[in-house]
Amino acid sequence: TMNASQPVKKTPNFIFYADAEDVNMLDTKDDYDYINIEETVQKKQRMNGFDPEYNNIVDYIVKITRQIWKEKDIGLIYDTYSTSISVHKGLINSHGVNEVISGTLQTLHAFPDRKGLGWSVIWSGDDEAGFFTSHRGRSVATNLGDSLYGPATGKKVMFRTSADCMILNNKIYEEWLVMDTYHLVLQLGLDPVEFAKKMAKSTQKLAPAIQFGFKETAETGLPPKLFTPSSD
Repeated sequence: TMNASQPVKKTPNFIFYADAEDVNMLDTKDDYDYINIEETVQKKQRMNGFDPEYNNIVDYIVKITRQIWKEKDIGLIYDTYSTSISVHKGLINSHGVNEVISGTLQTLHAFPDRKGLGWSVIWSGDDEAGFFTSHRGRSVATNLGDSLYGPATGKKVMFRTSADCMILNNKIYEEWLVMDTYHLVLQLGLDPVEFAKKMAKSTQKLAPAIQFGFKETAETGLPPKLFTPSSD
């Protein structure tokens, strides 16, 4: 019970606004149809600091998601993620672009035929203050490789994800990523409670790194130089 004489503390609500007319809506399009919208109806948002191939912030999210996950263009991560990015996940936080690449490779190894991905994108902000996007996805895949869940099961799965990103000058510098892990673990034939216990034990040893600072790779890691093949 509360004392009536005590003031009620209220947390301010944060509401983000954006003009939907600045972008092309995903609607019922899949990612391929979206990135191939006719030029005559393609909406051009001011995107200073971004690569010219991106017409607006939704176009940016849809294109890089498709290139990285479907076309397996892992090198694009260096161009679209900050060197010192922080990623907040349900299991553990990670820091640095190399962690993003490692996580992507591990997921692609476990689910190499992953399909789906894009579902909807909401956004706010601009190219000066930075964009804030939320990307909801739905994926179907087959567990053909070993992963943090255990040995490959060969089972087909469906899982949903939600990625909230802070973006400036063509690069994501902070991300909050969640997925319905419980549902995925069930589909793999595992016991969710036992899996949670296993993950809790494995992440305990990482606690000092989480509490006392970024890993060295997050502070000093630089992307590799572009390699130009010889014409010979």
